Amino acid sequence: MFTKKKILSMLLCLAMVLGLAACGGEDKSGTKKGSQDGGGQNTSEEGGQKDIGTDAEAESGGVTLSVQSWNPNDTTIAPALAVWEELDTGVEVNYENFDYGDYIQNLKVKMAAGEGPDVFGLQDGALMEEFGEYLYDFTDLAEEKWGADWESKFNPLYLELIKGKNEGYKGLPMGGTSAGYFFTNLNALKKYGVDTAPRNYDELKAACDKIRQTGGATMVSAINQDYASIDAFMSIAGDVNQEKMYAAIAGEASWTDPELVEAFDIYQKLFTDGICVDGQMGGVDAGQYFFIEQTSPFFFEGSWTSSAMVNVDAFREAIEADAEIVVSAMDWNNDGKAAPVTTGPDIVLCINKDSKNLDAAWEFLSFMVTDGVSEMIDNNMAYLPPSTDYTLQVENFNQQAVNVFNYAMDKISDGTAGYREIPYVDLKAALVDQLQLLGLGENTPKDAATAVEAASQQQER
Repeated sequence: MFTKKKILSMLLCLAMVLGLAACGGEDKSGTKKGSQDGGGQNTSEEGGQKDIGTDAEAESGGVTLSVQSWNPNDTTIAPALAVWEELDTGVEVNYENFDYGDYIQNLKVKMAAGEGPDVFGLQDGALMEEFGEYLYDFTDLAEEKWGADWESKFNPLYLELIKGKNEGYKGLPMGGTSAGYFFTNLNALKKYGVDTAPRNYDELKAACDKIRQTGGATMVSAINQDYASIDAFMSIAGDVNQEKMYAAIAGEASWTDPELVEAFDIYQKLFTDGICVDGQMGGVDAGQYFFIEQTSPFFFEGSWTSSAMVNVDAFREAIEADAEIVVSAMDWNNDGKAAPVTTGPDIVLCINKDSKNLDAAWEFLSFMVTDGVSEMIDNNMAYLPPSTDYTLQVENFNQQAVNVFNYAMDKISDGTAGYREIPYVDLKAALVDQLQLLGLGENTPKDAATAVEAASQQQER
C-alpha cells in the first residue's frame, strides 16, 4: 500500500532522501569521539588547518572513515562503496544516512563538541556558511590531483555556489539537481479530452477547467513542502523577471517591485484558479495520482523525478505499461518564453578540518565526486552529474526516464539556469511562510511581497 508519506518520499531525489521523508531518524552516530578538552583536534598551534599526510590511524596500518549525510540513502550509495572496496585502499568507510532534520541538528552538536565525522554532506549556501569554521580547504589538493585546470572538470555554476566568498574550496559537488519541470502524462490528459501538453498558463488553466468538469484531478506536486513551494515560486518569478528575482534575493532590488508582486499573484492563482489539485496544501499522494492511477495528468517537480521513474517499481511499471510522459518548462506569464530552471549541487561533500584522517578523507571525497557519483548515476540515475564529461549509460534505464534526464541536462547547459538554493536562512524562511499563507488564501500577493521585503532588509549578507 502506498501511504501519503511513502509516496511523497519516493518522489524526492533518489526516493526517500530529501526533505520530504516524513519519518524521523534516531541518532545513529558511530563516529570516533575525540577528547572533551579538545586534545583530539588536529589544528595547528596557530589555529590553522592541519597539514595533509599525518593520519594517526594510517601510521598504525588501518583507517576507518566516518562519513555522514542525509543523502544518498544506503541503497543508492551501495554501488559506489562497492567500487571503493575493490580499490583495496586500506580505508574502511562507515557510512551513516540520517533523516535531514535529524542530520543537521546532530551535526551541529557533534561538530561543536569536536566529535564530528571525517567526511560529511552539506548544501551550498547557508549551510556552507554556517559550518564554515569546521571545513577543510583542499584547493591545493585538488590541483595536485587533477592539475592546474581541475575546475574545468566540474559544472562551473556548482563550483561558484560552493566557493561563495571563500578564497578556496571547502567542498565539492557530489551530484547536481535541477527544479522547475512540468510533467504531462499525455495518455491521462487525453482521457479528459485534451490532446496536447499545455505550454503556458492560459492553456494549463483551460485544461484544468476541463478536467474539473469531469471530476478529475488537476496538477499535483509537493508544493505544501518548503522546498517545493520555493521551487514553484522561483520558476514563476524567474519567468517574469529572473534578473530582478536574483537581485531581490541579493538585497539589490525590492521584493515589492511590481514584477515580483506579479509572481506572488501567479503563485496564489495556482490555488484560486484550480490549477493545484484540491487539498494540495495538506499534502497529496502525488505519485499515486500521476504515475500509478494516472488520474492527474500534471505534475510539477524536479530532475530527480527521473530517478523515481527508474527506482520505484510501481512507478516504473506504470510508465512502461501505458504512460507517455512529456517534460517541459512552463510559460507562467504567457509571454511566449518558457521559465528558466534552477540548478545547484544536490550534496556538497566536505572534510572536517579536525579529522585525524585527513589524507584518507581527501582520497575518499575525491573518489566520490568523480567515479563514485558516476557509479550511482549509472546504477540508479541518482543525480545529475557534477562533472562536465559524464555520458549516461542509457541502456540501463527506460526511455522515458532517459528523456527526463537528458532534458534536464540540456536545460542546465543552455546558459539560462539560475541557482536553486537561497543562501540566506532568514530570508528563505520568510519566503516559505508567505508562500504558505498565499496557498491557504490567508494573505495577498502585495502583503506577501511587503513581508518578504521586510525580512530581506533585516537579513545579513
